[in-house]
Amino acid sequence: MKILCWNVRGLGRPSKRHLVKDVILSSRSDIICFQETKLQDIHKSIWRSIGGVHLNSFEFLPAQGSAGGIIVAWDRSQAIGTLIHKGTYSISIEFTNTSNNSTWICTSDYGPVTRSLKVDFWNELRNIRNLHALPWIICGDFNTIFSIDDKNSGDLNHRDISTSKKFLDDLNLIDPPLHGRCYTWSNGQTDPIWVRLDRFLYSHDWIQLNPRSTQFALPRFGSDHSPICLDFGNHFPRP
Repeated sequence: MKILCWNVRGLGRPSKRHLVKDVILSSRSDIICFQETKLQDIHKSIWRSIGGVHLNSFEFLPAQGSAGGIIVAWDRSQAIGTLIHKGTYSISIEFTNTSNNSTWICTSDYGPVTRSLKVDFWNELRNIRNLHALPWIICGDFNTIFSIDDKNSGDLNHRDISTSKKFLDDLNLIDPPLHGRCYTWSNGQTDPIWVRLDRFLYSHDWIQLNPRSTQFALPRFGSDHSPICLDFGNHFPRP
């Protein structure tokens, strides 16, 4: 199976929806987690124009005005999904793989840029862990860095690094390597700053369940963020 995670920077324009649909099709993803949809409502007809007939179930978190918004969608033939939590910064779905009946949680998050809100963001993710004891994936645009290697130039916020590392340690989560590129976002300037803002994290019991899990980046276009994908095997071709 494959999970596609991407800060799409808006799904309002039809041309953008067609571009995102092409990325979904080319990645052959079974589950998608998109951040910054910038949509306050997502009708089934709108999602069908993006996810097609395969990604036939979804849950979404509305944008606040023209900012934010999250959608998680999946192929019911590959995984059965049930919403377990919808917060301010995240959506969490309990999935059961139809191929082997394994059950796990996927949380898609969009971290705040405003510093005063970051404590609430981390607390929300911590509280989600208290809701379950299942293998867990967290993916999204965290809007923070986890290591000095996550930024190519410019000032480093060591407080952010310390906070994110404490989060990993406290919840015993794995921050796996990203294959394909070092960074997932750029400011697009002549002398660009590159930062890794987007990532998958997972629990140790997740990797025991899915030892073939590999995180990799896809080419960046249509957004200032690169899509990232988690391939964890057991991927069966669609008819």
